[in-house]
Amino acid sequence: MTEVELAAGNPNVAERRSNVRPRGSVPAEQSALFAKFPLLFRAVASQEVHPSNIGNFGIQCGTGWYPLIEEAARLIEHELLEMSRNQLVQSKNIAALEHAVLMENTGKPYPVLPLCTDIQQVNGALAIVIVQGFLVDPVVWQRVLAVVHATREKSRAVCENCGVPGKMRPVYWRHVYCEDCIAPIGPLDDEDE
Repeated sequence: MTEVELAAGNPNVAERRSNVRPRGSVPAEQSALFAKFPLLFRAVASQEVHPSNIGNFGIQCGTGWYPLIEEAARLIEHELLEMSRNQLVQSKNIAALEHAVLMENTGKPYPVLPLCTDIQQVNGALAIVIVQGFLVDPVVWQRVLAVVHATREKSRAVCENCGVPGKMRPVYWRHVYCEDCIAPIGPLDDEDE
């Protein structure tokens, strides 16, 4: 995205200025979330080990959904902390991890514990992508998936822009907005009512 404006001092020369944030820079709200839940969002801090969309582009949705993301991250981070305490102290798990690293059987960087690789708006819902680690307890993994699914469902009724109750707006590129956050485009279609 670029913005065109007249160059200072010369009204005939247009200057192009980019609105795209530099790679690796994230807004303060995202930085706070990443710092608060370092185990879940470790792909942001370790981009060379865990290449991911969240590491390159940050959270790709409106700030109205940040409280939903924070609630989900709190629950998932708790599960990950418990899992790391329980799984990593078992000698067979440490041995399996050491063997995989020693023998290079991992193929590519794969997380030991689950981590978030992407958060974005998809068809009017919040999509949180979590990669399953190879020391994950199946019962805990199902709880993590349940949190992700519940958050997705909650997002369908929350304005992506401001966080108040909203509804799906097919006319607005399939986003969820409240009445105050939609730009007037004329009479709304019946399907948007």
